[in-house]
Amino acid sequence: LVSDGPNFEETTTRPTTPEDSKPAGGVAAEVTEVRSMDVQIGELVVLRGLDSKNISSFPIYMGTTRIGRGDEVEVQIAELGVSRLHAEIEMNDRSIRLSPKSQTNPTLLNGFPLHGGVEISHGDEIQLADRVVLEVRLAATVRLRGDDSRSALSRRMEKKIDLDREIEKFNVMGSFLDVDVVASRALKGDGEKAEHIIVSFERFRAYVSGICEEWDGQVLNSNGDELMCFFEEASAAILAGSTILERLADFNRDQNLLGKEFRFRLGAHTGVSLVDLDAGIAYSQVLDTAGHIQKVAEPNTLVMSQGTLDSLPKPIPTSVVVETTSDAGTLYRLDGFLSKTEFDD
Repeated sequence: LVSDGPNFEETTTRPTTPEDSKPAGGVAAEVTEVRSMDVQIGELVVLRGLDSKNISSFPIYMGTTRIGRGDEVEVQIAELGVSRLHAEIEMNDRSIRLSPKSQTNPTLLNGFPLHGGVEISHGDEIQLADRVVLEVRLAATVRLRGDDSRSALSRRMEKKIDLDREIEKFNVMGSFLDVDVVASRALKGDGEKAEHIIVSFERFRAYVSGICEEWDGQVLNSNGDELMCFFEEASAAILAGSTILERLADFNRDQNLLGKEFRFRLGAHTGVSLVDLDAGIAYSQVLDTAGHIQKVAEPNTLVMSQGTLDSLPKPIPTSVVVETTSDAGTLYRLDGFLSKTEFDD
């Protein structure tokens, strides 16, 4: 158990080697050796989730303290959901850091999932998977290394603010273009060879992806025969959609191996969304609305929201499809194809 005493260090003694200095008379002297892993700097107090009634806390040592269910850890927690090596606490001269180590079971700090190592403080709560919660309690001499004048609530709010800043980086303004294959079940109808179906639909995905990349966009979410594409500029989304429709005849002639032609419905909507471009995923009502707009479109047409049309730098030829909707305003159909120089100054 941690106290505020002056020293947690344990020592061992060993004889000196022949190279060590000897006192007069040739008798080997004993020297004191401090082992860093024997220096306790604090403890992890069990707040909930541990079935054993005999364990209320675990010591934290200088160096690395491993946490998990396995035998080769310093803090052993034999609970379901805790990995063999779940997390590590490491102390160096400047800070104490907690790092998640499990690939399958999460580690949370003060309620927020960790994706990498973070600095921890006295009073922080570590959660392993969905049950076990441990509170960090550091010795007074360790706490004095940092600013411990703030309350635990204040520290947690600061960490929440930092996390909110990180999340805010994923909030971006952009346009979603939803591309859906019309009557895809009939396209894969009786008599079509399985290899022709697979290759043709893979070519469809590559076809759309390639055009999106031409206009600095990328395919994010894919749901069966429906592709959701993201663009930072509304003009790029509309130009990509126009290009997809303009080149469709060539795609059907040169790449489609099926007996029926591919036909597309396209919908575009613009707004602020949570987008992770590296992972290729997005979570947004804007995305969902683009999918709903697509369903309004006739085969081989593109329908866009009022917000998307308003975000374009110049007017384009459109016709009203729906006068008003609850979440996208008036919906417009793109009339004709757009050239690459449509929005050039």
